Amino acid sequence: MVVGGSILSTGLQGIQKGLQQASKAADQVAKASMVDVGEADLTGAAVDLMQAKLQVQASVMVAKRAEEMLGTLIDTQA
Repeated sequence: MVVGGSILSTGLQGIQKGLQQASKAADQVAKASMVDVGEADLTGAAVDLMQAKLQVQASVMVAKRAEEMLGTLIDTQA
């Protein structure tokens, strides 16, 4: 069962990392509205937001699989 918990932990950490990346990119977009558009790196922020989205999606899938594995282990033990 430690394996399932470890995988779940990895998934949750990935979700947290993705959300932090999205927050940072959103902050860059918000700050860009306060400076000259030529100086703002909106393309980079948009790419970061997409990466964060994919990070969270992949990590959610990992967490779901870990829960399924854990459920299967519990059913097998019962």
